[in-house]
Amino acid sequence: VLGDTVVLTTASKRVVAYSLDGVRRWSFTTPDLTMSAPVMADGLVVVHDLGGQLTALDAHDGTVKWRASTTTDADVTPAVAGNVLLATDRSGNRSAIDIATGRRLWSRSGEPAVAVASHGSQFVVFDDSGNVTSYGLDGTERWTLHTDETDGRLSFAGDTALVFGSAKVVAIGDDGKVVSTTPFGVDAAPSG
Repeated sequence: VLGDTVVLTTASKRVVAYSLDGVRRWSFTTPDLTMSAPVMADGLVVVHDLGGQLTALDAHDGTVKWRASTTTDADVTPAVAGNVLLATDRSGNRSAIDIATGRRLWSRSGEPAVAVASHGSQFVVFDDSGNVTSYGLDGTERWTLHTDETDGRLSFAGDTALVFGSAKVVAIGDDGKVVSTTPFGVDAAPSG
């Protein structure tokens, strides 16, 4: 949701924008299916399709503002921090794109990403080998931590990165150190 506009992708290779009362505002056909959610920032809607194409659309009328490519297909929703969008692809590439122009700022390689999140001036990538890596907006690797989780979600609570794996939640501080590990089904509230 961006202001009074809801944007979604469809199984028919379309990005569609609706008003909050359900009136269709615009639609755009993508070159390939889009399995990740659209990202909305700075008046743009950015979609990353399975063909590796990033397309930025004007959120108000759906016109193309820029296009950029990653090397292979993508199924992880990109993240935005400041004026930088970080997109990953299935070959493990991480591409930082200037959100206003579509120009590639930096790229890194690693294991294929499971999830990407941003907070403040950092990105965190959770990969399918269980690594969680933090990057600054300039591409500097801040820290890497290995967990034994290989699938799940990634989020933030304040400055703490949360890895929601298959069996537990791993909380990682801004310094890359584990703050806590809570198995699912265990009451994490203090006793007493």
